[in-house]
Amino acid sequence: MFSSGIYAILDGDRLGLVTPASVRDALPLLTELAVAAREAGAVALQLRLKSLEKPSVVRGEVAAVLLRALAGQLPLIVNDDAESAGRAGAGLHLGQGDGEVGQARMSLGESALIGWSTHNLEQVRAGNDVPCNYIGFGPILWTASKSALDPVTGWAHLTDACAASQRPVVAIGGLGAAQATLVRATGAHAMAVISGWLGAQSERPSAESAYVRLRELVAAWQAGGTP
Repeated sequence: MFSSGIYAILDGDRLGLVTPASVRDALPLLTELAVAAREAGAVALQLRLKSLEKPSVVRGEVAAVLLRALAGQLPLIVNDDAESAGRAGAGLHLGQGDGEVGQARMSLGESALIGWSTHNLEQVRAGNDVPCNYIGFGPILWTASKSALDPVTGWAHLTDACAASQRPVVAIGGLGAAQATLVRATGAHAMAVISGWLGAQSERPSAESAYVRLRELVAAWQAGGTP
């Protein structure tokens, strides 16, 4: 399991990478961003390429390249594609309805890092019986990163989720440096960010700008004290 801190999501849709060709063309940038996440102090990196089919040869190729670049110094987690995660030797994050965690565990093995998305307390409690390493919970605040958005949970429900879960909780949804202390106060293990380190939707980030934002997020998290 990864340490407490900032969980960076490398979101292809946020970067305008919605076709296999565009993803392949952007591989140098994706690699630079992955290295920036490692160097800035993220505790995990998720590769999220929602617009590609599943399983995707391209997703697996990208994951393999990023794993080599990260050199075992930062966990890489593939979003919603167990076959690609297994082919690359990466971790896996599954959303509700994106596959059975138990089947993924049998396929990837006991040592694989697996996360599961939850959006309410019923799902959080169900997560206690699911063979995952952590759960995601949210969206805490409004976010543009999902087309079919689940209801905003808010802070009180995040606190309740952390109390109810027997797994480490990763808070997600509209969160940035200004919310880091609040997230830590709920007992969450980590805070997931997309625009918080990649910038606004209209912006094409550089590795340098992403590094600076992520350093600010890490510093804000560390300033919040031990949950």
